[in-house]
Amino acid sequence: MGLTGIDYLPGNSWLHRLDARTKIIWFIALTILMLFLSDPLWLALLTLLVYSSLYLCGIDREPVHSFLRGLTPICVIYFLSNLWLNPAASAALADPRNILFYVVPPLRLLPITAIGILVSIAMLLRLLLIVLAVRLLTLTTQITDIVRGLTKWHLPPAAGIAVGIGFGFIPVLVRTTRTITDAQRARGWAGVTSGSFIQRTKALPALLLPIMFFALKSAQNIAVAIESRGYGYNTRRRTWRVEPRFGPADRTAFLLLALIALAIILLRWYDLASWRFTLGLFS
Repeated sequence: MGLTGIDYLPGNSWLHRLDARTKIIWFIALTILMLFLSDPLWLALLTLLVYSSLYLCGIDREPVHSFLRGLTPICVIYFLSNLWLNPAASAALADPRNILFYVVPPLRLLPITAIGILVSIAMLLRLLLIVLAVRLLTLTTQITDIVRGLTKWHLPPAAGIAVGIGFGFIPVLVRTTRTITDAQRARGWAGVTSGSFIQRTKALPALLLPIMFFALKSAQNIAVAIESRGYGYNTRRRTWRVEPRFGPADRTAFLLLALIALAIILLRWYDLASWRFTLGLFS
């Protein structure tokens, strides 16, 4: 019996049947390819393609939605900060003709530009794309399969286990944080979710201590599970019950990835990959 993963959902979908190395390559490739896109329209299509995999595979979408809800404050802060701090948005502020309106009109503070909005949406979609890709990987891939795939690439088993557990532990930690927050609020610690900055700061120990205890306890349990399965014994002569092999589904996935990469290269070649494309549609 292998390590199933902290947030793994058993299933028999085509995504479950893909080799773990295929999914890892997809994740790395998407992370790199999205950096060549700064237009929110193309990033939205790419994000929709990844999200549609949940429907095509029949995967329960609640774990993904729950994880995204936990990231809402981060997404809001990330979006707002890019309105003014992103280099393209900052450059647009230099020309008053680009300003659509002010958040505080009487004082002419916090100007908003169309370029700033497009860039902020694009940056937010990049973040969501990474989150969705990670969730699909952890929901459909056992840690054992990740380790097996990485060791096929001559990565040390310890490093493979660290990568696999790292992918799976993040959503669990987010969900635990939300549970602890609700529990502390029910006990009267209103400062954990509301109140002034000072009140929230004073309430932080009520959140951080249980979270740290949970993380350490989980790490100890994982260490015991790994030790009991003999992952530290004679790693050079280790064998697997099922050797990873690329099948027809993996080749189809690589073909689709190649088509996406080709499309992005063409968009870059014809200068359609930047936010100027969508801006031109509305101007």
